[in-house]
Amino acid sequence: MSKVSMRTVETITYGECQWDGPENAARIERARVLFSDQNKVTELLKFCYLTNGRHARTHLTIEQEDFVELFGDAVENNVFTPEVLKAIFKILKKRFE
Repeated sequence: MSKVSMRTVETITYGECQWDGPENAARIERARVLFSDQNKVTELLKFCYLTNGRHARTHLTIEQEDFVELFGDAVENNVFTPEVLKAIFKILKKRFE
């Protein structure tokens, strides 16, 4: 049995929070991806880390304050659909009622 791999076909848009210059950043990307075990392209969210301008093969681990900046940039750059933002707003509204 072979390992399933994922290939990004297209990065539609992204939000970014940079550290130590533009080459190092956390990102939330809306992308079209193709999995090796499927014959179709799927639109997904990718949470990733860039180091030296390239995707790092590591977990995205950031402080909460940096996540707020990252999330804000992703919202500004239309990473999330209006339906997703409405659902997030509904969750937050319920939490603080």
